[in-house]
Amino acid sequence: MITIGGVYYLSKVIFPEAEDLETRLIGSLAEFLPLFSIFGSLIFLYLNNVAIRNYYLLIYSEEYRKKFGIAEADWYGEKYKG
Repeated sequence: MITIGGVYYLSKVIFPEAEDLETRLIGSLAEFLPLFSIFGSLIFLYLNNVAIRNYYLLIYSEEYRKKFGIAEADWYGEKYKG
């Protein structure tokens, strides 16, 4: 309900000469749709980057630890008893 009210108010501010709600909503959606698609794409790319990075760290973390010569106590913490 707040979103609909926000879109209504935003369209009223942007298009004060428009008299009916449908014209205002279509006009404001046409104006802001490219921004919504850009933000949606950026969020999708960021979340994919995080997911891929976490996947490879989960699968290959022991190989990375050995490759760079990091001790188990430093890698896992001092409470680790492996």
